[in-house]
Amino acid sequence: MIEYKTDFTPDTAGAFLNVPMDVYQSAPGWSGSDLLLLSQWPAKAKARKDGTHATPPSDAMLYGTLLHSMILEGRSEYHLRPDTFAGKKWASNSTECREWTAAHQDRIILTTSELEQINQERDAVANSANADELITGARIEVSLFAYLEDSEGHGVLCKGRLDCLNVREGTLLVADLKTCRDASTRALSKTILNMRYHAKTALYRALLAKLAPEMDAEFYFIALEKGNPPRVNVRHLEPAAIDTGLYAIDDALKLRRRCVLGNSWPDFADIPDDGRIGMIDLPAYAQAGSSVDGLDGMTEVKE
Repeated sequence: MIEYKTDFTPDTAGAFLNVPMDVYQSAPGWSGSDLLLLSQWPAKAKARKDGTHATPPSDAMLYGTLLHSMILEGRSEYHLRPDTFAGKKWASNSTECREWTAAHQDRIILTTSELEQINQERDAVANSANADELITGARIEVSLFAYLEDSEGHGVLCKGRLDCLNVREGTLLVADLKTCRDASTRALSKTILNMRYHAKTALYRALLAKLAPEMDAEFYFIALEKGNPPRVNVRHLEPAAIDTGLYAIDDALKLRRRCVLGNSWPDFADIPDDGRIGMIDLPAYAQAGSSVDGLDGMTEVKE
């Protein structure tokens, strides 16, 4: 069985409960987001880890955080913006309204219509039998820390944060709540690939394998489509997709070690380690049997 800890200690392997998000984010360890950013932009990943590149949360991120807390924890921390102020219709440009907004920056501010929408989205997940089965009785916001080795045998502390971790008949069930514009199975499959959720899931699987090696784990997405009305699609991620994601995590771990050893964190991951100017060519699809003379619509013009 997986053992949960409540007293968080940095640089310690374990599955921790009740770790505030800011504490988790600042704790040592490479997350899936860190590693995937590293694979695209090593310099930015290093700056983020050093705390010199902090991106303030967007309105969409704040909305998503609120939705997560409402659905998974039953908490709702927000300010409801009044429709009228000082007897007049709300006007964002007025001095009074600007002052009200400035005084309520500690939480996300919702309008009446936005609150109605987010309540509909919360209820849509609650009314989904498949989603409810994964969420009910689950541990929420579980922070995982463990030392992982790349395929060359070099280890580093990694971390991951699970939305929901449940246990059914000796199997770990991990559910990840995602909001999206299109929750259809076809669109969700593309989103998983484009956002590399399968790679992050591979990291979660590796962490759980370290912390509970005797237990199998299954991974699910609860996809919430924002709309009127909202729609929910719950899907079990194919193990083969997670296997594919593991290659991306392994490549990122090996790249991290090269950056550390060479003390070089370039802007692009494919810059040669020796500093030489690399080659560039046309995309592969433009090379396969193509020629300038064979292009459709090309004719020789004689003057």
